[in-house]
Amino acid sequence: MFPHRSTSTASKTKRLSGISVPALVLSAVVLIVAMAGSATAARLITGKDILDNTVTSADLKNKSVKSSDLLNNGVKGKDVRDGTLGMADLNTSIQDKLNAPAVSG
Repeated sequence: MFPHRSTSTASKTKRLSGISVPALVLSAVVLIVAMAGSATAARLITGKDILDNTVTSADLKNKSVKSSDLLNNGVKGKDVRDGTLGMADLNTSIQDKLNAPAVSG
């Protein structure tokens, strides 16, 4: 009379191209949550959340600090590696003094 119906759980789960629909939905939700997590953290953590003097050079991305990020006169001679500055890095009055002819006495 009635056609035989399977009562197994696997046959009750709808399938879409060989992947069960619940698994597909769960995968999409996990992916969205993972992507939103880092974006949320980037928006929520600001300079106000970081204690003074707790950020070290290991915490900074290479080449991310620009001269405008530094205090005026904040970098001293001891902070500069020997041999890394050239004439173009010096102000013009210092360049003029270095380029002036030597005075013999």
